[in-house]
Amino acid sequence: MCAQTDISLIVFRSSGFLGSVRIYDQIHTIVEGKAERDLDSYRLSSPFPEFQEYVNSFDLQKLDDFQHRHVPYFVLLIRFLQQWKDQNEGNAPKTFAEKQKFGEFIKSKSRNWLEEENFQEAVKFAHKAFIDPARVPDNLERIFESKFVKEVNNSSEDFWILSEALRRFIAKNGLLPVRSSIPDVTADTDNYLKLKRLFEKKAEQDREELNGFVKELLAGSNRNISEEDLKTFVENVFNLNFIEYRTVAQEYDSPIELEVFETDNYKWHFALRANSQFFEAYNRWPSLNTDGDVQKLNEILTALQKKIEGIVAVEEENLQICQELARYENSQLHTIASFLGGVASQEAIKLLTHQFKPISNTYVFNGITSEAEVYEF
Repeated sequence: MCAQTDISLIVFRSSGFLGSVRIYDQIHTIVEGKAERDLDSYRLSSPFPEFQEYVNSFDLQKLDDFQHRHVPYFVLLIRFLQQWKDQNEGNAPKTFAEKQKFGEFIKSKSRNWLEEENFQEAVKFAHKAFIDPARVPDNLERIFESKFVKEVNNSSEDFWILSEALRRFIAKNGLLPVRSSIPDVTADTDNYLKLKRLFEKKAEQDREELNGFVKELLAGSNRNISEEDLKTFVENVFNLNFIEYRTVAQEYDSPIELEVFETDNYKWHFALRANSQFFEAYNRWPSLNTDGDVQKLNEILTALQKKIEGIVAVEEENLQICQELARYENSQLHTIASFLGGVASQEAIKLLTHQFKPISNTYVFNGITSEAEVYEF
């Protein structure tokens, strides 16, 4: 029903010290993924003309010590990378050893290594200067290869329209559009603002070109995509993603082969499913106080496991699992239930805002060992 009506679903079970949260959302797109790592190279290996002109304006030899320690590390990396190439037949550092030497090369250009934080930043973020600006990130490759981009039309969702426009931009320019945001860097106010304005201006130019592709894709419709949405999309180009969920019916009727997991927590998910099937069959929850309930629950669990490749049913282990669930009699411990409710609420916000990556698709919590894992069933 949810798949037919395109309604999102969150189901959570709680029994004793165990619980799970199951999410379904037909196709969930993620714009603001909020990645912890900054994956942008900021065109350090291939600066745009205005950026290169700004870099060339610095004469490091003539700067006083204060100015020298406030040159943005962007400038240092571009200048020193070019010097390295001049000394190495036009080649950038490739091997680990060469990259280590490049770090030492930067360090040797410092006047006072311990005081010049900009040089320390240049060494720390030197890897950004080695990133091929023409390389399309894995998250975008996956999006571009999806049927939703390949079959895009003027009635497609904004995310897929923007994704196809981005693909065309990259195909034409061989580069990703520039983002307007830059990280905090050690620099004086004047130089930081100059750098920021450079990126803001170039980002605006790239968005205008990208918007041209958007208009081509929306031709013949009355739709448009706001400038704000376009900017948000470009600013999060390294975080874009989507999740194509399996329905609960698919999980039950067409189970996929399970991977090898580090822990056995996934077994509790199937135990909770067996627990629910027991209730459906007998209109009550299994109990240690009722003869035969553990064995009946074990038969349901074993039958369920046999449908799934990758699970080897172990009789003794299954009996222990069933005894644990029968001991609970599906009691709802307030600490476990409230914790799972918090998890479900957090995931609901992710689904509504398209920020951060939601669970895909089942979260299992084991309060016995205080462990939790996410599985795709």
